[in-house]
Amino acid sequence: MSENPSYMVHWKARVIISDRTMHEGLITQVRKGGFGMEFTQAVSTGSTLSVEFHVKHDGQLRRLRAKTKVTYCMVKSQSIGASLKLATIKMSKQDNHTMNNILQVLGNSDEFNLQA
Repeated sequence: MSENPSYMVHWKARVIISDRTMHEGLITQVRKGGFGMEFTQAVSTGSTLSVEFHVKHDGQLRRLRAKTKVTYCMVKSQSIGASLKLATIKMSKQDNHTMNNILQVLGNSDEFNLQA
């Protein structure tokens, strides 16, 4: 098994880009150190994005935030948007702890294969 596996998810996200405008995104993959996301528009590699999303953990809805850097962008079409890969640059200690717990739960899940 990969040392740093990624897991398929379907988490709605709010994304703030460099011009301070807010957009909707969909986190489709999660791994230690980053995310895969479907986004409304293409974003230059190296750009920073602030991402905020909610995920249910320990019976509670938790809000997580991360400052990320675009490491990959593939334009799908002008009407659909782009697929992005994001590396986490900064995340609070508490949010990082919650994310690590979520990744552990996903990794231990035997209901179906969540690995991407």
